[in-house]
Order: sequence, then C-alpha cells, then structure tokens
Amino acid sequence: MKRWKNETDISAQQNKKGQNTRFFKKDGHQTGQEDHKSEKGQGPQAAVGLILPSGRGLRKRDRLLKRFEFLCLSRQGKSVGNRYFVVAFQNNKLAHTRLGITVTKKIGNAVARNRIKRLVREYFRQNRNLLGTGVDINVIAKRASADASAREVFTALQQLFRKIGGYAN
Repeated sequence: MKRWKNETDISAQQNKKGQNTRFFKKDGHQTGQEDHKSEKGQGPQAAVGLILPSGRGLRKRDRLLKRFEFLCLSRQGKSVGNRYFVVAFQNNKLAHTRLGITVTKKIGNAVARNRIKRLVREYFRQNRNLLGTGVDINVIAKRASADASAREVFTALQQLFRKIGGYAN
C-alpha cells in the first residue's frame, strides 16, 4: 500500500482554549441542552385545559367489556338522562363499580368521540365514590355533548352520578 506524502504531516494539535473546533463561531448554532432550554417557546409545555390523570386508572375489572353486558344493562337496568348524556345503570353482584361508554358516529368525528370518552373516564376515575359499590353504568353520549366544554360535561355527569347514587344503593 502506497502512502501519500501529506499523510505523515498531519498535525495532532488540540485547541488551546478547549472550545469545540467544529463550530466556527462562538455564538453559532451549537447543539446542546443549554441552548434549547434558554430559548423561549422551546421544550415541553403544559397544555392548557387538559386533565391530568388522577393516578388511578381504569383496570379491566372496572369496565364493561362484552356486548351482552351492555345489552343486559339496557334491557333490565334503569336510566336517567339530561341534555348531554343518558346513563343506564343497575346493581351488580360484584364488589366494584363498572363503567361502559357508548359514543356513536352521530356525535361527530373520531376526535370528538374520543374527547367525550376521555372526559367521561376521567370523571368516573375521580368520582366513582358518588355511585357506591356494585353498580354497572353505561354512559351514552348525545349530540350536544360534542360541543360542550369540559366543565359542562363534568357538571352534567355530576348530576347524573348523584341521581344514580340515590337509586342504586
């Protein structure tokens, strides 16, 4: 293998100031954690209006999962409603309360439907004690719920959960 003449003359000197020699300007675009944190509007930000999880998620045993459970609840259970929701409920023989959510395509697109489901689940997580124990409920959304704010949804669910708590136990 032939060596070129200039290969032997490469200097191995280090930068005396200890600066990174890849960046030719002191104030140039450097990649590092200190730069992106100092700029305004950069980095993770808390979203306004989002609900933080309460730490107690819905386990599988806390949900109505099978079609026959929903059908049995709609046929044999009682129901209460308001402008935004209809809630079918009935006592179960279990020691815990289970939730089912029904949001049809009539309500809106997938974004609107998923938003309603998230709000209902979060309200249930935080307020399942209003229902007592051993109750199956199915929350059925109406069209008006798609345009409702989170506060309106929570107020409507609070009214319904209090009614159910009085009936169920």
